[in-house]
Amino acid sequence: GEMERGPSRMVGSSFPDRTPSASAREHAKHLRRRLTPPETTLWKQLRAKRFQGLRFRRQHPIGPYVVDFYCPDLRVVIELDGDSHADQAAYDDERTAWLEGAGCTVLRFSNRQALNEVEGVLKVIAEVCGVDLSVGGKGEEPYLHLSPAAGERAWDAAVC
Repeated sequence: GEMERGPSRMVGSSFPDRTPSASAREHAKHLRRRLTPPETTLWKQLRAKRFQGLRFRRQHPIGPYVVDFYCPDLRVVIELDGDSHADQAAYDDERTAWLEGAGCTVLRFSNRQALNEVEGVLKVIAEVCGVDLSVGGKGEEPYLHLSPAAGERAWDAAVC
């Protein structure tokens, strides 16, 4: 028979089903219309392949969850945590474990970091994505330079 869709459903050998649930897709649509100021600040840097030519999605559904930002080519999830996340550490840990089990790399930043230290946030994202921020300057087209480790990591991970 059909298995239920959700965190426990497995596809293939060992990865959870990453197909978004209908409720996650609807929730993502709602969230895309209501970005917070920290999300807007980071999105301005990531949208339209502005960040080293990498494509990011905002409020992207993966399985039962909606992540703040997602780079599908490298399976990198970026989450911004507000003050309310202090009360939901167990939920965030469960969610991170599920996303990592689905082959994603999860980065978490505070809203304060996204608003006040966006350059530092972008440096961490670049390091994890294996891009060189020193390549390409103002007025030049973004240039993507993947390190072998990032390329291997993306190749070996499951598609989210």
